[in-house]
Amino acid sequence: MNPPTMQEVDKELVELDQKIAALTQFVERKNLLVSYKAILERVCSNGNGTHTPVSTVSAPSSVVPVISTTQPTTDVGESEISNSPTVNTVRQVLLSSTKSMKVPDIVKAMLAQGWTGSGDQEKDRTTVYNALYNNMGTRFTRIRRGLWTVKK
Repeated sequence: MNPPTMQEVDKELVELDQKIAALTQFVERKNLLVSYKAILERVCSNGNGTHTPVSTVSAPSSVVPVISTTQPTTDVGESEISNSPTVNTVRQVLLSSTKSMKVPDIVKAMLAQGWTGSGDQEKDRTTVYNALYNNMGTRFTRIRRGLWTVKK
């Protein structure tokens, strides 16, 4: 078997770049849906851990929310703990820190560890804050306003 020619290598590199671009779009779409779900959960929540019926929630007409028909539970089971790459990276950063951290510092540390983020600092801060807030009590603890640590 002969080694690949320069043209074959170039062709394969182009194909791989196209596949990577498609994968990036899927990751961005997933992150968007996770954020949208977190927003829907906050909008639908009536403050006591249960959700209001979907008919009382107005969403943009171009977006159709998917609402679970299961009954909410009062205690958090293992299946309800988020396992997203963002949440896992936040957890790694906070575990490696010797003190509580603020969201901007968490984002900087995450980017240093290889987390790609969105490229928009404000959006990244919002994403990290949502990950912390949505997992407060299960994975993370808010020490005081703006200061977070891993739940012990």
